[in-house]
Amino acid sequence: MFASTKKEIKNAINLDMLGACFNLTGFILMTLCLFSNAHPYLTALYFVKVSSNQQSATFGLFHYCIDNEECHQEAFMLPFNEQMLDLLNVTSSTTSTQEDSNAPHDPHMLVAFICCLLCSGISFVLSLYKLTNKRYYDIYFTRGFLCVGASLWSLLLVTLTSITFQDAATAEQSLQHFMIELGPCMSMVGCAFMAFSLASSVLLLGCATTPSYQHYPHHNFV
Repeated sequence: MFASTKKEIKNAINLDMLGACFNLTGFILMTLCLFSNAHPYLTALYFVKVSSNQQSATFGLFHYCIDNEECHQEAFMLPFNEQMLDLLNVTSSTTSTQEDSNAPHDPHMLVAFICCLLCSGISFVLSLYKLTNKRYYDIYFTRGFLCVGASLWSLLLVTLTSITFQDAATAEQSLQHFMIELGPCMSMVGCAFMAFSLASSVLLLGCATTPSYQHYPHHNFV
């Protein structure tokens, strides 16, 4: 009986470490995407790259860099393809009347990133506390549900980044001598969503079969 109990504790610790690793991976990916193109050293992290024989421009989440040297902060709006043309001082070859429904608007990605990082960060801190404190059992599966929140926010960000940046490829017909390509940050957001989903699955394992409170006498719970 003592051997089986020891094995269960060991398996639980392994699952806690695995969930914490997945959670930390998603947190790092989201942080890198948040600061993409904020500095010339971060020009390799971008969502969209527009290049020609004369110059190139990479667009991050809230910054863009020209020729990997000069970086600027810009709050990107939807539709992004029109704003991209203005930033590059390119005149569109097609003229279209802008309707009220297509007016520039903020997709509020900063709010989604902050909420995602908050859920992930708190869950990771609780995971570290769980690994270092044997009196913390997390019977309410707080870490797992926080990871669920992070995965939902990251799923929203996958949609927002796709709408904001992937549709910019439609502007290629207006850029006669430019080439548009999607950057690694598009995949990083998707990988972060997968990492948070795996972390929540691991940390919520056994949620439907939670032991009764009598199994944990004289302990504090979160």
